[in-house]
Amino acid sequence: MEMKVPYRKIFVFLLILVVILFLMNWWMDREIYPHWPLQYQEAFHPRVKADVIIMGASHATHGINPKYLETDSVKVFNFAYNGASPEFNLRWFEKVFKPNYQKPSCIIYGVHWVMFDDQLLQRKFEQDSKYFPLRLFSGGISGPQELENPPSKSLCLYSREETDHAPFI
Repeated sequence: MEMKVPYRKIFVFLLILVVILFLMNWWMDREIYPHWPLQYQEAFHPRVKADVIIMGASHATHGINPKYLETDSVKVFNFAYNGASPEFNLRWFEKVFKPNYQKPSCIIYGVHWVMFDDQLLQRKFEQDSKYFPLRLFSGGISGPQELENPPSKSLCLYSREETDHAPFI
């Protein structure tokens, strides 16, 4: 006796499985309140005007809560970024923070051994170009030496095209 393969049931099962996996992936990847757009917004258009800033990688991002360090007279803001190496933090400080924000009285720099492993922390300054105001973005494409190599320019342009909101101007 020959068994008939139920192709229709297999197809429906696989289709449902793919849809479920797609929805789970979408649900797990979404971030309801992403912190980095808020960090760039604070850097370019200060509201908190922090006296103390926090910098570093994800350990500082998620491990240091500014509200526990604040007092009535001292404001604290966390500018640490996931995947940020010391090189990223230096470039970010020089290109974004320093020209746009008041000089802080203190910088807390979260240091962890992972920060010095180039294979783990690979965040690039250009990946955040969708959060740059037009003056920094256009200056980055046409001018500064650190964006002169073609991969940086293409990464900057590619990241810029992905944005679905207007840049901070």
